[in-house]
Formats: sequence, structure tokens, C-alpha cells
Amino acid sequence: MSTSMNARTGSLAQSQEQSQPQSPTQALAIGNLDVTIGDHPILTQVSLDIGVGARVGLIGASGSGKSMLSRSILGLLPSHAHASGSIRLFGHELIGASDRELADMRGRTVSMIFQNPASALNPVMKIGRQIALPLQLHYHLPADERLRRVKAMLSKVGVPQSMLNAYPHQLSGGQQQRVAIASALITAPRLIIADEPTTALDSITQLHILDLLVDLVDQAGASLLFITHDFGVLTHVTSRCYVMDHGHIIEHGATSQMLENPVSPVTRQLAQSAEELKFATLHDRPTNEGDDDGRGRE
Repeated sequence: MSTSMNARTGSLAQSQEQSQPQSPTQALAIGNLDVTIGDHPILTQVSLDIGVGARVGLIGASGSGKSMLSRSILGLLPSHAHASGSIRLFGHELIGASDRELADMRGRTVSMIFQNPASALNPVMKIGRQIALPLQLHYHLPADERLRRVKAMLSKVGVPQSMLNAYPHQLSGGQQQRVAIASALITAPRLIIADEPTTALDSITQLHILDLLVDLVDQAGASLLFITHDFGVLTHVTSRCYVMDHGHIIEHGATSQMLENPVSPVTRQLAQSAEELKFATLHDRPTNEGDDDGRGRE
């Protein structure tokens, strides 16, 4: 083979290698996002990124724009809202995506855990059916396979399989949140958005749920955006966070450093009002503490 042929072959191989799609290093990359409703700005020049497998926090007071940002990511903005800028989910641009593309993305690639499971869960649908619903919507699986996966997920989140046919009102608050987590994770999404998922729970149940969520996210190799108003919770779950105020990102960095040495007045106020989680993590708790199944206090 001639030298020129070798050069051309090498050039072609290099070109093909360069043309191969690269795995994104960012699970979520938001750049200069603006959201307006009429003439009223809701989010202004918001930029945020989450690495693949990372757990990142978003903290701010009520009305700061946190929930509107999560709705923007999920493609669930009000019909009269306008979004511009960029939201890239594992390299795929969501701004301008069709309703069908966004619907397919929700539940398959990204899932949401809501603040109040009692209102997020369907009160007249059995929990087994609710957990299986995302599988039915996104994947053509036979009923017996869906049931197998639901039972496996119930075991993972610590809900007895005997409660498969229970209704949400028959569960405690902690159990309801476990079911909500199961519903969010059943399709193995690559990004989970948790919007104040433990606000309505007592401190011990809160720790159970936080440790469960972290364990499941890490085991799955998924990424997490954890939304809260409480730095005490955020330090338990994330290593990096963003502070939002009036629709702007005003500060970001390592969660522990921002709690100890906040720069902006808003961050200082949030840090001062942090509710400490005064209990050891469940991994450090003696096995004989609590009820026999570790869930009785929920």
C-alpha cells in the first residue's frame, strides 16, 4: 500500500472517529435561560449545569423561581409563557422541542419527585398501579414484567409488597413519599428532579427519605437536582448548589462553603435560617434504634 493511501486511510479513520457522537459530560446544561409571561420576567439569564452522576442543589426562598425553573426543564411551562436561551438534557436541546418529544422525555429520561406526595399521588388508584403507570406509558412491557419491576422497586424503597393494592390514604407520610420515589425511579431516568421532597415530614422520617434517595440515585448512576429552601437539607444531599432569588442565580459553589461563608445577603439569610439535621445519618445509626423495620416512625 502506498504512503499516500496510508495517509488517506488514516485521515478517513480520524475523520470517522471525530464524527462519532460523544457521550455528554453534562446531564443538564442551562444557558442564559429567560422565561417571561407577558411582559413580566420570571427567570432571567439563568445558567446552571449538572454533571453526569452529580447531585446538585437549587436553593431559594418561596417565590424565587425554583419551581418555574423545574417546570422549564420538564417542558411544563404555562401555554402563555415564553422561554429563550438553552436547556440541554444529555446533549439534547429542549427549547423548541415538540410536545411529543417533551412528553417522551418526561418519565423516561427525567423524572420529578414532588413536594407533597399526598397531592401528587392519585387518591383513587392503588399504589402498585401508580408505580407501574410510567412503565406502561413509555415501554411496551407485558403485565407480568411490569408487576415484577414494581415489586422489586417496592423492595428497594422499603415499602412492603403487601401494600401493593393499598390506596395512598392508607399509607403514612413517609410511605407515601417512598411510593413517589418509586414512581419516579421505575423507568430508570438519568436525571431526577426532587422539589422539596421532605418538607412535610418530621426530622427522623426526613433523614430516612434523604438517605434512601441518595442511595438509590447513586446506585443507578443517575444525576440529581435537589430543590429546597433549607441549607441543612442541602448539605446532607449535595456537594454543589446554586442560589436563586427573584428569578436570578445570584451565587453558586460548594454547598458546605456557601453555608459556612455565604457571600450575598440572600445566601447569608438562607444560611442563618438553616434547620440543622441534628441526627446522625442512617448509615451511622445503631441498628437497634428505631422500630424493627426501620420505618415505624414514618
